Amino acid sequence: MLRDSSGFATLDAKIHSAITNVLEGDFARQMDTFKEREGHEGRYVRGRQILWRLDGYLATNALHGSVYDMEDLLNVVMVNDNLVQFIRNWDTVLSGIKKTPSDDVLESLFHRQVNKNKALAHDVAIYERAIDGSPEKTFEFLYKAANRHINAKRLEKNRDRMAKQAAAGMPSAPAPLKRVPKGFCIDFVRKGSCSKDNCPYKHEKPEKPRGRAQVECKFFKQGRCNKGYADP
Repeated sequence: MLRDSSGFATLDAKIHSAITNVLEGDFARQMDTFKEREGHEGRYVRGRQILWRLDGYLATNALHGSVYDMEDLLNVVMVNDNLVQFIRNWDTVLSGIKKTPSDDVLESLFHRQVNKNKALAHDVAIYERAIDGSPEKTFEFLYKAANRHINAKRLEKNRDRMAKQAAAGMPSAPAPLKRVPKGFCIDFVRKGSCSKDNCPYKHEKPEKPRGRAQVECKFFKQGRCNKGYADP
């Protein structure tokens, strides 16, 4: 009996949590009623019970052709030019229809939604210029064009991600060497010490220049300034 969780307590809990979080519509209402009835009898509804009832619910609806119907397909529309979401919804509904509509019907419905999509403008233009009966004037042509675009964008995104990951793993370029003023020991300035005996250069840190660098006074060049150098 599914009411008995012996040996399946963890599985029952996981199934119950997963299904309950996504239930909606008519089946959700049926489950609420079932839980109330079981609760009055002092019984707790197990996850496997819900799963078994869900399987029966979908099977019954499928037999009656009511998982999805043409009304659902008519309600699949392009929102905010989101081609990926539109194709996902289209495929979901179409796969749940008991009897697939003819290609002419699919072509008309599909074209109505993608004809203003910016990403498919080129393909739609080819479709609209094509002669009736040609391969370009079909539902298959439009559908494949939409999926080509989605796959190309997905590939581009994957390449960008891989490029960023590769760039992040590359060693950064070494910092440019600090210029040492004339007369100062290079090792002492850069490393803080010098191992050379009798090094003739200064073993101290040079002072950093303050303010803006001084330039030669243009008036001095003309012989009209006695300062020689002045702040710019």
